[in-house]
Amino acid sequence: MSIQKKITDLTAKTGALEGSDVLVISDYNGSTYDTKKITGAQIVPYKVYITNISQSGTAAPTVTGGYSQLTGTLTFARTATGTYTITNSVAEFTANNTFVFFQNSGGAYNRLFQYEITSTTVITIKTWSGAGSLADSLLGSDSLEIKIIN
Repeated sequence: MSIQKKITDLTAKTGALEGSDVLVISDYNGSTYDTKKITGAQIVPYKVYITNISQSGTAAPTVTGGYSQLTGTLTFARTATGTYTITNSVAEFTANNTFVFFQNSGGAYNRLFQYEITSTTVITIKTWSGAGSLADSLLGSDSLEIKIIN
C-alpha cells in the first residue's frame, strides 16, 4: 500500500534541522524518479553552540543570548587566574572533532585566547594578557562558538 500526500497536506517543521530528521527526496536521472531518504546529519554534519561570553574579576564567565544544538547543558566556571572551564552535562566534546572560535569585541588591550578539549565533557579556556601572563577580565562580551563535527 502506498501512502500519498500532497505537499500542501504536510505539516511544516518548526525549529532547527536535527540530525535525526529524515527528508524524502525524488532524484530524477533524466528518465525516472528514484525516491531516497537523507538525514539532517547528512545536510548539517555538525552541532553548534553560539553565545556572547563575558568575565570580570574572579567571577565565573557569564553567557548571554545565543543558540545551541548541543544535547547537554553547559556550565561555566573560573578555576584559576585567566583559566576557565566549560563543562557539558553530556559527553559531546570529541577529540579532533570539536572546535572553539572566539571573536573578540575589541578594546584597548592585546589578549590571547587558548582552548583545550580536556575531556569529552570539559573544554578549558585560558586568557593571556598582552604582557604574556594569564589574566582575568579579558573576556568582554566576546562571541564564542563551539562546533562539533558529527
